[in-house]
Amino acid sequence: MSRAPAVRLRPATREDVARLWQWRNDPQTRRASLDESEISLEAHARWLEQTLARPDRRLYVATSTGKDVASARLDIAAGEAEVSVTVAPEHRGRGLGPAVLQALARDAFGALGLARLVARIKRDNTASLTAFERAGFCLVEEGPVLMLIRESRRRRPPPAQFPRGRGRQEASGRR
Repeated sequence: MSRAPAVRLRPATREDVARLWQWRNDPQTRRASLDESEISLEAHARWLEQTLARPDRRLYVATSTGKDVASARLDIAAGEAEVSVTVAPEHRGRGLGPAVLQALARDAFGALGLARLVARIKRDNTASLTAFERAGFCLVEEGPVLMLIRESRRRRPPPAQFPRGRGRQEASGRR
């Protein structure tokens, strides 16, 4: 397989509503989704407005070679985020899924300072399972819906610095 093109993430905007709605309602996307229902454009537009206003959610459009190729979402809570990714139907099968997930992880673990990403994937969604595993996610829970995680590789913070002239024992109250 050839190397996937570079992927960049940009924040989604109101102007993305039709494209995101089309990707969401694609039959293959719906079969792979935990919620398989078809969504009206009006309902999707309301969802997008609410999503863009939420401080606990990030919605991105992934671009590659100047084209919008996927959407990626983080639902953030308690230092971690649940991940959702949709690759545009016309861009599937090119290795973009792992590239989008890698870009999402860089943002999540970097700028957002998150410790863990979590994904819930239907057992029969082999394309998503492969993409998440290639992006460094590990299976942690089995069932009809599988749970995969990827944790930040950040190192632990350095030990506390003590004022000059005071050792660790004295600073902790032991002598």
